[in-house]
Amino acid sequence: MIEPLNNVGMVCATCLPITPNREELDNITKGSIVKISLCGERFWNIVDSVDGKMVTGKVNNDLLFTHIHGLRDGDQITFKLNEIIDIYDGR
Repeated sequence: MIEPLNNVGMVCATCLPITPNREELDNITKGSIVKISLCGERFWNIVDSVDGKMVTGKVNNDLLFTHIHGLRDGDQITFKLNEIIDIYDGR
């Protein structure tokens, strides 16, 4: 079976091309919904604030690997802008 490209991030998030692009990252503001990857789990976050290259938000998913990273739906998290792997565009 051929692995779908959207699952590759579960194996090696750093091996993927940088997405989204710089312009999209620069447009992230409070209320944006962004996806990051942590400990092999990709999940959505609602942005509370952007301060330079740092983003603070709240986890917006039920998570599978809470026993590894300790995060749960609704937890606050801070991450780097360049760690964002996707931006929800409303579709």
